[in-house]
Amino acid sequence: MPPEAPEESRWYYKLGGRALGPVEWHEIEELLEDAFDPEELLVARVGDDTWCSAKDVIGGAEEEEAESADEAVAEVEEEGPPEPLSPVHGLKPWLSQAWDIFADNPKEYLLGSLITVCLGGLVMIPLPALHAGLYAMALRRFEGEAQQPIGVLGGFRYFSRALGLYALLLLIALPMGFVLLLAAAGVIIALPDDAEFYVVLPTVTLLLWLAVPLAIALPGAAGFFAVPLMIDRDLGVMASLHQSWAVTQRRYLSYVGMTIVFFLVSMVGWMICWVGLVLTLPMLPLAQVCVYRHYFRKA
Repeated sequence: MPPEAPEESRWYYKLGGRALGPVEWHEIEELLEDAFDPEELLVARVGDDTWCSAKDVIGGAEEEEAESADEAVAEVEEEGPPEPLSPVHGLKPWLSQAWDIFADNPKEYLLGSLITVCLGGLVMIPLPALHAGLYAMALRRFEGEAQQPIGVLGGFRYFSRALGLYALLLLIALPMGFVLLLAAAGVIIALPDDAEFYVVLPTVTLLLWLAVPLAIALPGAAGFFAVPLMIDRDLGVMASLHQSWAVTQRRYLSYVGMTIVFFLVSMVGWMICWVGLVLTLPMLPLAQVCVYRHYFRKA
């Protein structure tokens, strides 16, 4: 246990060969102000068996204050920005690294996800900017930068570009989704009229869960890196899509598969419970940023 500060104890002091006290430390300080030499004035804490000079007590208190200040500085340094992350490669490492980023600062990502789900769900127009804010948070963490308060709102810096990019991808996805739903409807119609309910319901559910991710993944794979590029390199909508396609076209089907996997992981919370979407929504942008940092490394 550290020793008590002088102000927290009562003291005896020697004056003219006599032990006087006990007194508060401020009275000792008054004696020192009256021209008593701190090195010659002997003092003893109540309960101590030995005498020491007032100078030693003052020096010890100053050392304790300095140590406390050093500890406070050390704590601030420990709470500073996290270390930058190194790029990894592979579907499992990307998902693992995305989870690690989330686990480093779950409160901030949960808050950002909650704002995205609630505000974006009520008013669709800010949804692209809020979603871009989740990407921006992931990029900041990857570079070892401290997160900003309510970092998801930083996505509004890219409001018009994010809105344009998501609108363009949606225009591509809608006809694809329509074709896929028609194909699913054809399969459902082809089912025998006497098919049991327990056969029809799983079939319809499976077809829908195949059609929706595919409708998102086919255009999403082309623009897989578009949002990170837009934020990280401050590109426009067409420039970010062009640079993204230059990379993804070489292994397009792989990016379709990754987009489906990341989308389904991010939607797990919705499948279990709608509120759970807040927990899993950040996984899509986090995982995509991990892939982005592998293929678009900083010089």
